Amino acid sequence: MSGFCVIVDFSGAPADPAALRAMAAAASRRGPDGETHRIAGAAGFCHLPLHATVESARELQPLRSPDGSIHLVADVRLDARQELIGRLREDGSFLHDDPGDAELLLAAYIRWGEDCPRHLLGDFAFVLWDSRRRKVFAACDPLGIKPLHHARVGSLLCLASEAQQVLRHPAVPRRLDETAIGDYLVDGSPDPERTLYHHVRRLPSGHRLLATGAGDKVERYWSLDPHARTFYPRNEDYAARFLELFQRSVADRLRTQAESVGILMSGGLDSTSVAAVASRIPANGPRRLFAVSFVFEQLRECDERPFIEAAASGLGLGLETVQAERFPALGDRPAAEAPSLIWDGCFREALRKARNRGARVLLTGFAGDDLVSGSPLVYADRLRRGDLRALFEILRHAASQKQGWRGILYNYLAQPLLPDAADRVIRRLFGRAPRPEPGDTGHAGDTARQALYNHLSQTPWDRLAAWYDQHAAAYGIEVRHPFLDRRLVEYLVSIPPGRLFQFGLSKPLLREAMDGLLPDAVRLRADKTRLSPFFGLPLSPDQRARIERWLAAPLAEQMGFLDGKRLRAAWRQQERCTSELWYALALEAWLREHEVGSNQSVGISAA
Repeated sequence: MSGFCVIVDFSGAPADPAALRAMAAAASRRGPDGETHRIAGAAGFCHLPLHATVESARELQPLRSPDGSIHLVADVRLDARQELIGRLREDGSFLHDDPGDAELLLAAYIRWGEDCPRHLLGDFAFVLWDSRRRKVFAACDPLGIKPLHHARVGSLLCLASEAQQVLRHPAVPRRLDETAIGDYLVDGSPDPERTLYHHVRRLPSGHRLLATGAGDKVERYWSLDPHARTFYPRNEDYAARFLELFQRSVADRLRTQAESVGILMSGGLDSTSVAAVASRIPANGPRRLFAVSFVFEQLRECDERPFIEAAASGLGLGLETVQAERFPALGDRPAAEAPSLIWDGCFREALRKARNRGARVLLTGFAGDDLVSGSPLVYADRLRRGDLRALFEILRHAASQKQGWRGILYNYLAQPLLPDAADRVIRRLFGRAPRPEPGDTGHAGDTARQALYNHLSQTPWDRLAAWYDQHAAAYGIEVRHPFLDRRLVEYLVSIPPGRLFQFGLSKPLLREAMDGLLPDAVRLRADKTRLSPFFGLPLSPDQRARIERWLAAPLAEQMGFLDGKRLRAAWRQQERCTSELWYALALEAWLREHEVGSNQSVGISAA
């Protein structure tokens, strides 16, 4: 989690050092290890480093190619480094004995040109100025872990880690995007390229940007392959291969110059699996692993302490706890890039504890649910192939859960085989139960593999990862997500989907892979903790008073985003801060924190 900003004026006018400094100042917290600038004619670069790895502490960005024609800044952690170094040296690269990740990235561009992102593993966002070709080339990693924002105003191109940096250039108008805010209020999922500002775009995951004086072009360079297939002769081979890839992913993300590494660990299977693998990977030097976990004193139904303590004790981890009820879900410091209040206070306290332990890296189990939960459509697939055992397994599951057998048979066997029109008619006529959860079903003829592919292709990991990134930046910590590894994601989409889903035993592949690594008290737990009681906690008198002040004259109403009268009526009808109000309140908090008093007037664009 470093930061950078770049300005290029294709008219040939010299880059403005004052504008570059202002952009850097907007995200100075991303660079606790200094700040370096370079002006190269029409281009200006600034790097804000966080030295999270040994190699990053030795290289000084912005980098320049041996002939001086190419300049690069990057927020980067590359994986499979030795393999990449070997490939580059085979082609006569200029690399020295122990290059940094940014140096590898520059060498990869010199070797493969605009195709270089395909050859890279890891998390990265970079901007490269090729002065001979008068071209900017930028890219972010396939899963969008590292952010990259850009704006084009006439001949001027601004690029940076954060949207707020781009907005600090005096040529970039600070106009809110009404469409993006509307999308946020509807479902929290705006277009992947949009930000809440009309002129600032986000480079989506797996995309690259090519810019010249003639204009900009954004194009995809990577996507999941729905036709990839991986087959092994024995069922146990799938778990063995998963474990091999998972161990590589965790090992790559353990690279750090600090002596401590934190793991944001619940009592669930995903984050404890990260901890189990991390605890068994040999360290090149001193390394202390510790967990940071949320615990609950009042909401015992949310408290996972028995599983957390079993994992920490069994794996030999230090343990820091955050008492979640002390940090209510309605926080008071929303992140700058987008409205967000849920978990903000809890996560910031976890980051504070990790920093106090000397960590510069915090691992998470983020995205495990998406990747290894699979789809119940495997049973419809089996029935389509004539496997009648699927019918009896579903009936057994319905009986064990005391569910009506007609509804579950329809949802998991009949509906996936029917055209959508027929399904709608049947539901109207017979009042069938709602469909399974989103992402589990698809249109007629879809397979479980296609449903998983659709779900993973549409999951906004980059937006979710940005929440971690925004908060961690203030604490000098880089958050890393071992499940979001390109090798692992590609593998899970390619294997038979029956390896990922089984009624009565969630995440069977992960459980099998963790056999002997993770304490069975955690590995074999059958339940899943729900945190909805925490999000539904009554607000404190101070919080309610603050919201009442907001709603007396909502900024969101003044700007035309919300109907203030209806918002106040909805608030009066609620005893708790429920999901129906959450997005509206988060937007109001964000507008007050980041737009009131900004150094530019705020306009609104409906485009």
